[in-house]
Amino acid sequence: MAKTSDLLPELPPDAFHKEDLGDDATFYAPARLVTHIDEAATQALTAYY
Repeated sequence: MAKTSDLLPELPPDAFHKEDLGDDATFYAPARLVTHIDEAATQALTAYY
């Protein structure tokens, strides 16, 4: 399987370097409330439902 950096050669070599080298499982362990849409979309959905 090709590395992502090989598939996107126009990006710098360190484009996919992790800043936090800690275990991903530790980072994702706590539950988080995350909003993936902007405020206008949130308001529209709130009004709809």
